[in-house]
Amino acid sequence: MDWITNEVAIGNYLEALDAAFLKQHGFRSALSLDGTLTEKHAAQFGLSEVASYRLIDGPGNDLRVFRFAIEDFAEVGHVAQSGSGPVPRWS
Repeated sequence: MDWITNEVAIGNYLEALDAAFLKQHGFRSALSLDGTLTEKHAAQFGLSEVASYRLIDGPGNDLRVFRFAIEDFAEVGHVAQSGSGPVPRWS
């Protein structure tokens, strides 16, 4: 897990699926860019919101899906800035 700010972190899919870690650090929202973490995991992992997209490394992603992911990142990031808890980001 790498912290970009005091409230935004980037990690991998293994960290995203570690419910104990998410709860311990008070994460409230997550953006999954490989689709492994989904909305159905939210309550189980103590998250109020999960946005999930299936993107691949390198070329070939649908730019509309990428745009939706960026918009969700900005929206969830805004929640973090309001002081409601850290927001992880996974790729």
